[in-house]
Order: sequence, then C-alpha cells, then structure tokens
Amino acid sequence: MVGWNNLKTLRKLLCGIVLVLGVITVLLTIYSKSSDVATFRFVDRYGKHPITNVNVESSGRWTGIPLEKLKLPGIHSWRKTRSISRGESTTINIPRNKNFYITFESPGYGTADYIQESGTTWIHYRGGDAIRQRIRTNLFIIQLEPEIQGPPGPFELYCVQAELIERSKTTNDN
Repeated sequence: MVGWNNLKTLRKLLCGIVLVLGVITVLLTIYSKSSDVATFRFVDRYGKHPITNVNVESSGRWTGIPLEKLKLPGIHSWRKTRSISRGESTTINIPRNKNFYITFESPGYGTADYIQESGTTWIHYRGGDAIRQRIRTNLFIIQLEPEIQGPPGPFELYCVQAELIERSKTTNDN
C-alpha cells in the first residue's frame, strides 16, 4: 500500500508540473508575438551616400512578464542581439508596445540610437539632438555623422605653409 500512495503522489506532482509549464508556455507565446518588421538604411549625413558594414546591437524585452522577479540566475525578460549589416540596410523585428533599443555604429562615423519607450519612438544621434516623434513607418533612414578628424599634423601644416608661400609668390609676380 505504501508504494501505491507514493505513485499517486508522484503522478499528481508530475501532472501539476506539466500543467504549470503548459500555462507558462501559453503566456509566453501570447505576450511575445506581436512585432513589426522595420528596415534601417544607413547614409552619410552630409554626402548622403550609402554606408556599409554597420554594427547593429539591439536589446529589448522578449516578454512582458517580469521574469526578473523570480530571482533565478540567467532568467530575465531582456534579450540582446548583435549583427553586422554588410549592405546598405538591415531588417529587424521590433516588438510592439515594449521598450526596445537599437545602437548603430560604423567605423569613421558617429553612433545613432533607435529608442522605443512608452509608445514614443525616436532616433538619437550622439553628440546631437534627439529626433523625438511618433513614427508610423517601417523604413528608417539613419544619417550617421562622420567623425571629426583631429588637428592637422606637421605634414599637413607644412603643406598649408607651402601653398601659402606659393600663392604669395604668384600674387607678387603679378
């Protein structure tokens, strides 16, 4: 008789675990589905020519359930992905009605951030102003600003001096 009661208890425990896992799976499926596909095209801010090889890092909640409250190691509701755009544009799934962040970086250019918080979406160019607006489109033109070069070195200064001397000679000859 003792073995039979243990088997019933074990069955009830397993059924309870399966039921809880089923409910969690359904909730995660419901809360993690809604997303839009957005295309980001990268151009030089001044020359308007396309930029390739842009590093794209996105992070956002993959579920609305606050898994952090469980305080289990490695379980959280944030997901981070990194990729490199080999062409002029990249396509990303952006969840609706959730906080979501994307950072765009390219060698020789400044950084831009796509930010979606509390129903408002904006693009922030570091070192510049944020373009804050309700965006209702799926095509974004990210205008990366070229990095400012440092002060001229000795060779550049020598070339400028040589050009000024040459100009003064031509004006004195006339």
